[in-house]
Amino acid sequence: PAAALGPLAAVLADRLPRPRVMAAVHASMCLVMLVLAWLTAVTAPWVFLLVVVGVGAVLSSVFKPCTHSLLPQLVRDPAELVAANSAYSTVEAAGTVAGPVLSGVLLAVFAPEVTFFSLAVLFAGAAAVSLTIHSEFQPARTRRARGLAVLGGPLRGFPALVGPGVRVVVVLFLAQICMRGFLNVFVVVVALTGDGGMSTGALFAAIGVGGLIGAIGALGAGGSASSARRFGVGILPRWA
Repeated sequence: PAAALGPLAAVLADRLPRPRVMAAVHASMCLVMLVLAWLTAVTAPWVFLLVVVGVGAVLSSVFKPCTHSLLPQLVRDPAELVAANSAYSTVEAAGTVAGPVLSGVLLAVFAPEVTFFSLAVLFAGAAAVSLTIHSEFQPARTRRARGLAVLGGPLRGFPALVGPGVRVVVVLFLAQICMRGFLNVFVVVVALTGDGGMSTGALFAAIGVGGLIGAIGALGAGGSASSARRFGVGILPRWA
């Protein structure tokens, strides 16, 4: 669902105030977690869980485009943008370490619905924090498309992705995302065949540790040619 509807939903990030979109996504994900907690508590059939998870995937697909487009609005020059991206990656990697560890502990000690409820509380807090983001940047006002023309909005960005300056980076990034998808499936298989929460949490935390090391290594990359080499070094372990 996220692959099919995500690009269309991401158009919201360009048509509405981005902090409000982020807050709405977090609030919606809070409701999704509460529904998952309830379905888990009543031992609902897995198909209902799958539908709710699919809805959550569509909602979460809006968040990253909104975050990445908001970040340039909060800095004053390209050097700050590079530093902000590095800081963002470091915080994200730290969360990828702490989140799975805490989730694994919760799953080992409490019923699964407690973990979902804890996530709902975090998403509610994130929604409140998102509303406090302010930027002086105002995007240029252009004539808005109507009707079916709105659906073609996401497609207009694809020509930029095949240009000579970004073609190789896009291909490498796509390969990285595919490998991350394979890895996620592998972690689920381990969870189903192993001891469940603890082993899954440990594996995802290990991914976060690697991301944290890489993010720290990228802090001084700047915008020089060394950035490309570091990007390649970061891609290769995924293929290995």
